[in-house]
Amino acid sequence: MTWQVADDVWACTSPVERAGDVDQLKAIAWALNPHYRMVELATEFERLRAAQTASPHRGLPALPRFIVGIGQHRVEMAKVIRQWSGNQTRLVHIGNLRGSLDDIDYLITTPAYPTAPSPKVLCLDIAPSDRIRQLMLDASPPSGAGGGWVNVFLGNPLSGEQRGALQRIRVLASHLTRIATSTGKDLLISGSPRTGPALYDALACGLQCRHQLYRWTPNDPDNPWERMVRGSTDSVVTGDSISMLSQLVAARHRVLIFPWRKRPLDGLLKRFRARDRKDAAAFHASLYRQKLAAELDGRGGFAMVTPQPDLQDQLFRRLRSFLK
Repeated sequence: MTWQVADDVWACTSPVERAGDVDQLKAIAWALNPHYRMVELATEFERLRAAQTASPHRGLPALPRFIVGIGQHRVEMAKVIRQWSGNQTRLVHIGNLRGSLDDIDYLITTPAYPTAPSPKVLCLDIAPSDRIRQLMLDASPPSGAGGGWVNVFLGNPLSGEQRGALQRIRVLASHLTRIATSTGKDLLISGSPRTGPALYDALACGLQCRHQLYRWTPNDPDNPWERMVRGSTDSVVTGDSISMLSQLVAARHRVLIFPWRKRPLDGLLKRFRARDRKDAAAFHASLYRQKLAAELDGRGGFAMVTPQPDLQDQLFRRLRSFLK
């Protein structure tokens, strides 16, 4: 009984996946094959097993060359499919590896998830974004320096950072008021699915400048995200979301990062990293070193950032070279 392996790519997802994770998943799958398939791995696994049982002596469905998005709950099924393929199918995990490198063939990650060097690991400067890839296909640069306003993307403190968040929001409001005054531009502010009502209220109360504040609503056709990304390339972003930061850097924005905690306590960081392993500060530092972003601290502003126009194209080339 022989399984054939086609030049197909499966991008594995489920309804509970975060939008940013799915965006990165699609980007990596597209880099491997623009005609990739979005699949629910448990459903595909059962389909393959049923075909194997029903017709063991006839032609079997083709297996994919790559399975992208191997999470902790999918790894056992993916390993069986790889075994059926005679180890021709490659398993690609993205982001935070909670299991073992021995279970997969490749890990694609960023400095947000520190990982020991390995031939299996590719650490990219930012998380690739399919949403930005598509948006930039027909994007034209904003008129004027940076565009007609300043974007503000508001997230939510990470676990361990909530204490003092409302006080930090007042600091953010002060910085934003200064930027609006110095540039003569209004602020266009958008929250995210994780932004709490108290954060919106505190920011609106603290701002002393002209602004529009959008409170994120699911499935809202008037969500201003695309207008913000297209209309201005000067963006202030809270430092919690790797996906949000990656998208704006990929979109060639001048990004200023506002960290929720200015000087994290060592003990707090150790407890937090032991649980989640996400190191947003390490990701920020990597962007700062390359001048892909700067900290929102009042010492230079947007002029401190030098966007790389072809950064995401470089990432796609690195992916294709690495995933063989």
